[in-house]
Amino acid sequence: MEAEGLLAGILLDTQDFTLHTGVRTFEAAAALRRYGAETERVRRLFDVTMVEYNAKADLVEKAQMYKNCAISIGGEVAPEARVAIAQAANDLLRIQGVDASFVAVQVGNGVNVSARSMGAVNVQVIMESLGGGGHQTMAAAQLKHITRRRHAAAFRTPSTNIISPRKKTTPEARPAKGE
Repeated sequence: MEAEGLLAGILLDTQDFTLHTGVRTFEAAAALRRYGAETERVRRLFDVTMVEYNAKADLVEKAQMYKNCAISIGGEVAPEARVAIAQAANDLLRIQGVDASFVAVQVGNGVNVSARSMGAVNVQVIMESLGGGGHQTMAAAQLKHITRRRHAAAFRTPSTNIISPRKKTTPEARPAKGE
C-alpha cells in the first residue's frame, strides 16, 4: 500500500506525468510497480463523489479568462467537497491558452484560493503575496475576513492586480495631481 501512496503522489505532482517529468520520474514509477503498486487501485484513490464532481463542474463553468489566466470565483462549497477547489484549478489548466488558473471560494468569513500553473506563471509568489504558499506550479492561500466579491476585485483591478507584475513607484515617479 505504501508503494501505491507514493505512486499516487507522483501522479498528483506531475499531473499524470505531464509536468516536470523526466527519466527519473518514470524510473521511480516503474520501481513502485515492481514493489507492488497497482495502477488501477491508485486511480481509484482519485475517484470523487457526485457532490465533489458537481462542485468542480460548477467552479469550472464559472471561470473567466483574464490575461491568459482562468479565474473562477465561487460561493460556499460543501465541506465534504472542498477538494473540488484544487481539482477545478487543475482542470482549468487544460484549456488552450491558459497559463495559470485561480479558483477562489467563500469559506466562512474568508476566502480559500487554489492556484495552478504550467510553469509560465509562478503561482507560489502570487499566493505568498496573499499570505499563502506552495511552489511554482501549485499554491494556495486562505484569506481571512474578506468577501469573495472583494477578492474578485483584487484579481481584476489594475492598481491591485496580483496577476500582472506590480511596478514599484517612488513619489518622484508618480504624476502630480491634475496631470
